Amino acid sequence: MAVFAPSPAPLIATIVMALLSIIIFLPLLYWIPRYYDSILYMIDNNEISWKRGVWFKNTGIVPYEKVTNVDIGQGPLSRRVGLSSVKVQTAGYSATSGSKAELCISGIEKDEGLRDMIISQIRSRRAQTPRSTSTEVTSTEEKILSELRAIRALMEKG
Repeated sequence: MAVFAPSPAPLIATIVMALLSIIIFLPLLYWIPRYYDSILYMIDNNEISWKRGVWFKNTGIVPYEKVTNVDIGQGPLSRRVGLSSVKVQTAGYSATSGSKAELCISGIEKDEGLRDMIISQIRSRRAQTPRSTSTEVTSTEEKILSELRAIRALMEKG
Protein backbone atom coordinates (compact mmCIF):
# COMPACT_ATOMS: atom_id res chain seq x y z
CA MET A 1 0.00 0.00 0.00
CA ALA A 2 1.36 3.44 -1.00
CA VAL A 3 0.27 6.72 0.56
CA PHE A 4 0.95 10.04 -1.10
CA ALA A 5 0.67 13.46 0.49
CA PRO A 6 0.29 16.63 -1.56
CA SER A 7 3.44 18.72 -1.89
CA PRO A 8 3.41 22.14 -0.22
CA ALA A 9 5.25 23.66 -3.23
CA PRO A 10 2.13 24.71 -5.21
CA LEU A 11 0.63 26.30 -2.09
CA ILE A 12 3.85 28.18 -1.35
CA ALA A 13 4.12 29.30 -4.99
CA THR A 14 0.54 30.55 -4.92
CA ILE A 15 1.14 32.52 -1.72
CA VAL A 16 4.36 34.04 -3.12
CA MET A 17 2.60 35.06 -6.37
CA ALA A 18 -0.28 36.61 -4.41
CA LEU A 19 2.15 38.61 -2.27
CA LEU A 20 4.08 39.78 -5.35
CA SER A 21 0.84 40.83 -7.01
CA ILE A 22 -0.11 42.88 -3.96
CA ILE A 23 3.36 44.46 -3.79
CA ILE A 24 3.24 45.40 -7.47
CA PHE A 25 -0.41 46.45 -7.87
CA LEU A 26 -0.97 48.25 -4.58
CA PRO A 27 1.39 51.13 -5.49
CA LEU A 28 -0.23 51.29 -8.94
CA LEU A 29 -3.66 51.59 -7.36
CA TYR A 30 -2.31 54.50 -5.32
CA TRP A 31 -0.38 56.15 -8.16
CA ILE A 32 -2.75 56.02 -11.17
CA PRO A 33 -5.61 58.18 -9.79
CA ARG A 34 -3.19 60.66 -8.23
CA TYR A 35 -1.21 60.97 -11.47
CA TYR A 36 -4.43 61.55 -13.41
CA ASP A 37 -5.49 64.25 -10.93
CA SER A 38 -2.06 65.93 -11.16
CA ILE A 39 -2.23 66.58 -14.93
CA LEU A 40 -3.00 70.23 -15.69
CA TYR A 41 -2.84 72.13 -18.99
CA MET A 42 -3.30 75.90 -19.21
CA ILE A 43 -3.84 77.75 -22.48
CA ASP A 44 -3.71 81.53 -22.28
CA ASN A 45 -2.99 84.41 -24.67
CA ASN A 46 0.80 83.97 -24.63
CA GLU A 47 1.61 80.30 -24.06
CA ILE A 48 0.57 76.77 -23.23
CA SER A 49 1.83 75.53 -19.87
CA TRP A 50 1.52 72.14 -18.22
CA LYS A 51 2.13 70.38 -14.92
CA ARG A 52 2.00 66.73 -13.99
CA GLY A 53 3.50 64.17 -11.65
CA VAL A 54 3.03 62.46 -8.32
CA TRP A 55 6.51 61.42 -7.25
CA PHE A 56 8.42 63.29 -9.94
CA LYS A 57 6.90 66.69 -10.77
CA ASN A 58 7.25 67.97 -14.35
CA THR A 59 6.31 71.38 -15.69
CA GLY A 60 6.77 73.15 -18.99
CA ILE A 61 5.86 76.20 -21.00
CA VAL A 62 5.47 76.39 -24.77
CA PRO A 63 5.30 80.00 -26.04
CA TYR A 64 3.19 80.47 -29.16
CA GLU A 65 6.15 82.12 -30.94
CA LYS A 66 8.04 78.80 -30.86
CA VAL A 67 5.22 76.53 -32.11
CA THR A 68 5.73 75.11 -35.60
CA ASN A 69 3.08 72.34 -35.79
CA VAL A 70 -0.10 71.31 -34.00
CA ASP A 71 -0.99 67.73 -34.93
CA ILE A 72 -3.64 65.20 -33.93
CA GLY A 73 -2.67 61.58 -33.33
CA GLN A 74 -4.99 58.64 -32.84
CA GLY A 75 -4.21 54.94 -32.64
CA PRO A 76 -6.66 52.09 -33.23
CA LEU A 77 -7.55 51.69 -29.53
CA SER A 78 -7.94 55.43 -29.02
CA ARG A 79 -10.12 55.67 -32.11
CA ARG A 80 -12.34 52.88 -30.78
CA VAL A 81 -13.05 54.82 -27.56
CA GLY A 82 -13.18 58.22 -29.28
CA LEU A 83 -10.00 59.73 -27.81
CA SER A 84 -6.92 61.24 -29.41
CA SER A 85 -3.78 63.25 -28.68
CA VAL A 86 -2.99 66.82 -29.67
CA LYS A 87 0.74 67.24 -30.22
CA VAL A 88 2.39 70.65 -30.10
CA GLN A 89 5.81 70.82 -31.77
CA THR A 90 8.39 73.56 -31.64
CA ALA A 91 11.36 74.37 -33.83
CA GLY A 92 14.39 72.30 -32.94
CA TYR A 93 12.88 70.49 -29.94
CA SER A 94 12.41 67.06 -31.52
CA ALA A 95 15.95 67.01 -32.88
CA THR A 96 17.54 67.55 -29.48
CA SER A 97 15.34 65.42 -27.26
CA GLY A 98 14.54 62.45 -29.47
CA SER A 99 10.85 63.14 -28.83
CA LYS A 100 8.36 63.79 -31.57
CA ALA A 101 6.54 66.63 -29.79
CA GLU A 102 7.36 69.02 -27.00
CA LEU A 103 3.86 68.80 -25.61
CA CYS A 104 1.38 65.96 -26.06
CA ILE A 105 -2.10 66.41 -24.63
CA SER A 106 -3.59 62.90 -24.51
CA GLY A 107 -7.13 61.66 -23.92
CA ILE A 108 -8.88 64.45 -25.80
CA GLU A 109 -12.42 63.97 -27.11
CA LYS A 110 -12.79 67.22 -29.08
CA ASP A 111 -9.34 67.21 -30.65
CA GLU A 112 -10.06 69.45 -33.64
CA GLY A 113 -11.63 72.10 -31.41
CA LEU A 114 -8.54 72.16 -29.18
CA ARG A 115 -6.20 72.24 -32.17
CA ASP A 116 -8.20 75.09 -33.76
CA MET A 117 -8.15 77.03 -30.49
CA ILE A 118 -4.36 76.69 -30.20
CA ILE A 119 -3.85 77.65 -33.85
CA SER A 120 -6.12 80.70 -33.50
CA GLN A 121 -4.13 81.79 -30.42
CA ILE A 122 -0.90 81.41 -32.42
CA ARG A 123 -2.29 83.37 -35.37
CA SER A 124 -3.68 86.18 -33.24
CA ARG A 125 -0.39 86.39 -31.34
CA ARG A 126 1.60 86.56 -34.57
CA ALA A 127 -0.79 89.18 -36.00
CA GLN A 128 -0.15 91.38 -32.94
CA THR A 129 3.63 91.14 -33.32
CA PRO A 130 4.84 94.03 -35.46
CA ARG A 131 6.96 92.99 -38.43
CA SER A 132 10.03 94.95 -39.34
CA THR A 133 9.93 96.81 -42.62
CA SER A 134 12.79 96.86 -45.07
CA THR A 135 13.64 100.46 -44.06
CA GLU A 136 14.03 99.37 -40.44
CA VAL A 137 16.33 96.54 -41.50
CA THR A 138 18.38 98.90 -43.65
CA SER A 139 18.73 101.41 -40.84
CA THR A 140 19.78 98.64 -38.42
CA GLU A 141 22.29 97.30 -40.91
CA GLU A 142 23.70 100.81 -41.38
CA LYS A 143 24.09 101.22 -37.62
CA ILE A 144 25.90 97.88 -37.35
CA LEU A 145 28.19 98.76 -40.27
CA SER A 146 28.96 102.14 -38.74
CA GLU A 147 29.81 100.53 -35.41
CA LEU A 148 32.06 97.96 -37.10
CA ARG A 149 33.91 100.72 -38.94
CA ALA A 150 34.47 102.56 -35.65
CA ILE A 151 35.82 99.37 -34.04
CA ARG A 152 38.13 98.78 -37.01
CA ALA A 153 39.45 102.35 -36.82
CA LEU A 154 40.19 101.91 -33.10
CA MET A 155 41.96 98.58 -33.71
CA GLU A 156 44.13 100.10 -36.50
CA LYS A 157 45.24 102.93 -34.18
CA GLY A 158 46.26 100.50 -31.43
